[in-house]
Amino acid sequence: MKSIYRRHIHAVLDRQLPSTFPGYVVRPIKLSKLERKAATLFPGSRLYSRAVPEGALFIHLIPHRRQERLQAEVGWSVTDRFPIELSSQGPISKPANELLEPEWMIDFGEIYHRRYKLGFLGWDLWKCSVDAEDPNFVRIFMKEDLVLVTEDQARERAESAVAACLKDLKDVAIPYLDEWLKSGRPA
Repeated sequence: MKSIYRRHIHAVLDRQLPSTFPGYVVRPIKLSKLERKAATLFPGSRLYSRAVPEGALFIHLIPHRRQERLQAEVGWSVTDRFPIELSSQGPISKPANELLEPEWMIDFGEIYHRRYKLGFLGWDLWKCSVDAEDPNFVRIFMKEDLVLVTEDQARERAESAVAACLKDLKDVAIPYLDEWLKSGRPA
């Protein structure tokens, strides 16, 4: 994702996510030396957490590395520690019942698929004006991608992507996290 988009995404998220989801606050990702070595870090990602009696809930928003798209993962920890090693972007084995796990992170696309039986790649800030099947896609994509993005365009696109993101998080991710809270698993 272009840095101009990342800057506006952060500003819009920091303003809107906490008011949309009370209790969630920006949380710096703090890793030990060993965790830092093993972790796949996400440039420009933003972590939000909410303290609950059971531990902490997480919403991790990640700018795509090569596309103008925002992605997300959600999860929890009974120890209030962000489980970076369980990030959905890394290799992981799936437990029989994730709700029984003391720490868990899952890609938003996976829980979206469970709910709607549709694939989900993230929230686009910009897309090419033609589909990938178009015979001139590569030429058109390269031409459009090289066009400079103004601050106003970046802000408008960020606001639109974040609005769609927050709506989907409200419809899909928050109920998923609530399911863990209601699962009654011992802390």
